[in-house]
Amino acid sequence: MENGGPSRTALVTAYARAYHQIVDRPQIFTDPLAARLLGYAAEELPRPGTAATDRLGGAVTDRPRRLFFATRARFAEDAVAAAAAAGVRQVVILGAGLDTFAYRNPHRDLRVFEVDHPATQAWKRERLATTGIDSPETLTFVPVDFETQTLATELESAGFSRTAPAVFVWLG
Repeated sequence: MENGGPSRTALVTAYARAYHQIVDRPQIFTDPLAARLLGYAAEELPRPGTAATDRLGGAVTDRPRRLFFATRARFAEDAVAAAAAAGVRQVVILGAGLDTFAYRNPHRDLRVFEVDHPATQAWKRERLATTGIDSPETLTFVPVDFETQTLATELESAGFSRTAPAVFVWLG
């Protein structure tokens, strides 16, 4: 975990989602915000083999790994959609990193709680502001340092209802 920004895992996942949008056909998962959150237009993403992508390992260049990231995101969002259709109105994204579901959320009354390390969330919020991606009213950031805080306490402080149904997404 970098104290000045997102984890390497968060960056790798976001780059893989962004590259999936431009190089993989058929497209399994649609995330038009991933590249923007990283600070690029899709056509400006650093290409594989550059210093920017080499430090991320094989997630960008390795198609099977990239497709795995896309498939698990699609599965998670399909599960959230099914839960929302069944009446669930809360989703908790654990280790949210640079996930963009809350900003693409098609369920107007589904409250999204993004849980992650405070440094990751601070970096993400700065990137959101810089790129002009608005945080919807249905989003609540829940900064949690698991070395000193508990998930239940921080979720409850953020307005999460422990007595209402919820779906938890943990992709990391």
